Amino acid sequence: MGRITINGTMSQFSCKLTVRSSLWNAKANKASGKSLESQCVNEKLENIKTNIHK
Repeated sequence: MGRITINGTMSQFSCKLTVRSSLWNAKANKASGKSLESQCVNEKLENIKTNIHK
């Protein structure tokens, strides 16, 4: 689930990504560690962030 706020209005969307809870870092909002799974999830999240900011 992704969330974005624009001009005070929050919108949610499904990013269709899953990650094991043991890998998720809630403070950093990304997967922790250097495993292939973590790297793939973080790369996809970064691509979503980049596309939102365009």
